[in-house]
Amino acid sequence: MFNLQDKHEILIIDDYRDHLQLLSGLLHEQGYRVRGASDSEMALKSIKAQLPDLVLVDIKMPGMDGIELCHRLKLQENTESIPVIFISVLSGFKDKARAFRAGGADFITKPFPKEELLAKVSTQLRLLDFIRVEQQQHH
Repeated sequence: MFNLQDKHEILIIDDYRDHLQLLSGLLHEQGYRVRGASDSEMALKSIKAQLPDLVLVDIKMPGMDGIELCHRLKLQENTESIPVIFISVLSGFKDKARAFRAGGADFITKPFPKEELLAKVSTQLRLLDFIRVEQQQHH
């Protein structure tokens, strides 16, 4: 049974090791369980093995980009409710619109203030907790 006291698990997908380590460290310090993937294929395998509570993904990656990964997650019943936050140096309206059309929950432009990242992650996880509680009460 879902417990609001459980630590949330976040999957970070970024092909730059430094970004992956920075994000992992930042979120781990806040008490989140964190795992990383350096590309979308590895991320899909990781998600299949264990569903994360939230996905942070860079848009620009070799092979399948973050937008395509998000789109695939939103098409599957077991992963459609996982919030996806995009993190990218791309900051134009078209890039953001593509991200939201694919099902993204939020968008953070690199370089990002630490506080913005933590606030957006916290907001998405609180919304997820609320949805889970509502679902439990109706089953």
